[in-house]
Amino acid sequence: MELKVSEAVSRQVELWKRIDSYYQKAVLSGDTEKMLGLEKCFVYMAREAVFGSMVYI
Repeated sequence: MELKVSEAVSRQVELWKRIDSYYQKAVLSGDTEKMLGLEKCFVYMAREAVFGSMVYI
């Protein structure tokens, strides 16, 4: 289960990195600090979405 959650989070982060205009601008300008900050934000957003839909039994 942990592996599947990690994979889902990674896929979503990669999708956001491809479509987010702020991330793309950071890549084009070479702003690694902004890129890393946005990546962390994407990870937290993806985790929140996944963990919010999980049911613990």
